[in-house]
Amino acid sequence: MDTILVSKEVILTDAEKIERGQDLVKELQAIDNLTLEAKQQAKNFKTLIETHEMTRDDLTQAVLTGVEERDFHCIREKDTKAGVWRYIEVDSDGVVTETIVKEVPFGPEDFQMEIGEEVQE
Repeated sequence: MDTILVSKEVILTDAEKIERGQDLVKELQAIDNLTLEAKQQAKNFKTLIETHEMTRDDLTQAVLTGVEERDFHCIREKDTKAGVWRYIEVDSDGVVTETIVKEVPFGPEDFQMEIGEEVQE
């Protein structure tokens, strides 16, 4: 004898209603958790995309202009006569080179002399 599966509506008992209610709460919690996780993942992907876009922009500028910014290990030297901070490159062995990487004009606070500081002539 072959059987066939047929569905029909039945009235739930009070115990079944409680069980289905507990299952419903679990499903709602799972949906909330997944929604929060999806939002967090979207933020993570947005950050990754923005990082790649910044790198793309930097590379585009380098290709178009032939110039890029690079980091150099430097010492900072105060030149009170010229009114500038001079950043001088230090090589990988810690030896100070003669290469001036950058000069930055003093700000107002830089014109204050420290006690014991000698005046350059």
